[in-house]
Amino acid sequence: MTTSTPVPHVLAVPADEHLRLMSSPQRVDRTLELLDADEYPTLRLGTDLTWVGLQAGLNNTPAAPALSGGEMWRHHPPVHALADMQVTMLADALADTDPATVEETGGLVLEESFGEVSDGDIAAAVTRLTEFFRAAADRGDAVIIAFV
Repeated sequence: MTTSTPVPHVLAVPADEHLRLMSSPQRVDRTLELLDADEYPTLRLGTDLTWVGLQAGLNNTPAAPALSGGEMWRHHPPVHALADMQVTMLADALADTDPATVEETGGLVLEESFGEVSDGDIAAAVTRLTEFFRAAADRGDAVIIAFV
């Protein structure tokens, strides 16, 4: 799968950093700086098509907000922030999600909409997203999803 648009980067930040970012008018710029600095844990979920398949596969599940929920900090390209309590709830929801089911549902959307085959990319992304959210929840972190 190839990419032609910004891809999501998921950034885990300590709860106090999240509060500082929320109060700053430059929160999006600061978030992008944090992504560049690799100061905090970051997950890059692959191509835009993997993201489309992941969204389609998680749509209408309790884990769906892990992809684009929370407070919108910027509309285009999107930047969303999830507070530490939301991260904990979503880590639990992702843990209850079957990667094979998400792969099947998301893979059908990719094939029907784009003529692309996932080859396990979506299931792998679900697993990585689940692990990332669990680790963030265990640390008490907030999560920011930025398309760059």
